[in-house]
Amino acid sequence: MRVAKALEQIISGMTLTYNEYKSDNTIKGEVTKDVQFSFGDQKELNKWIAGRGSLSKYPLVWYVIVPYDEPRSKDYIEVNSRIYFFTSTKQELYNATRSLINYDQILEPLWQKVKLALKNANNIDVINDVIKVKAEPNFGVDTER
Repeated sequence: MRVAKALEQIISGMTLTYNEYKSDNTIKGEVTKDVQFSFGDQKELNKWIAGRGSLSKYPLVWYVIVPYDEPRSKDYIEVNSRIYFFTSTKQELYNATRSLINYDQILEPLWQKVKLALKNANNIDVINDVIKVKAEPNFGVDTER
């Protein structure tokens, strides 16, 4: 929970500006949205998304709580973290269009913004600069159905 709260402080108030698209995939215009943040496991994510109703859900930064060893110092803890970035998508889109709209316009700029915020944070140190980026297309899909 300590890591989740530290991340929440860093991401709180963060916004992302990108182009919104019409149903015919032409640019509707620029939009600025608040970046959402929460944490937990897959079930918590499903509850969070469902519980938002008509409230803004995306772009979303989701921290997966992972166990960590007892701190060696009262001043810090070490943890290998998993952070997921989400946006909404239209299932009917082909990969090339989805890549342009979701990855190039939203997910990649969001990742770069969060990465910079982590490096500039006073309460988080990135100890190992090895950051693995992996697409998880079905993470967040309701596994109970």
